[in-house]
Amino acid sequence: MIRSFAPASASFSAFRRATAPAPTSTAQPQNATAFVGQTANFSVMATGSVPLAFQWKKNGSAISGATSASYTTPATTTSDHDAKFSVGVRNGVGTVTSQNATLVVKSRDLNGDHLLDVLDLAALASAYETSKTNADLDSSGVVDDVDVNLWLAGF
Repeated sequence: MIRSFAPASASFSAFRRATAPAPTSTAQPQNATAFVGQTANFSVMATGSVPLAFQWKKNGSAISGATSASYTTPATTTSDHDAKFSVGVRNGVGTVTSQNATLVVKSRDLNGDHLLDVLDLAALASAYETSKTNADLDSSGVVDDVDVNLWLAGF
């Protein structure tokens, strides 16, 4: 009786493809808050057969050079407010895309005059113990001492 066998390397390669795990996100990127001019950090944890390749996206478009498990934005501007960040993780078996993480960009310019001055502090004081969103710098739902300290930390 004559039997034919595939070369060992070909069968091992097929076995490896069949048993190697595709990437899985084990910790999703989290929402971030930054003040205008600050950076924001996003990260993901993933498992799967190595090597794992990463590609971060902002609002669905790939970010050039953002190819590691973490990403730090450039200095933020008000136009970055509400941007959505996600990351694709791939290996030789498959690809997984993370959930979106939202970037909230806050400004210490509370009265909109493009200056940081005593008028902004007055706007913060008038909003104290209210829920005015532009003065709620820590997104707690109320303007309080934490917001005053965050505003003052900018100087």
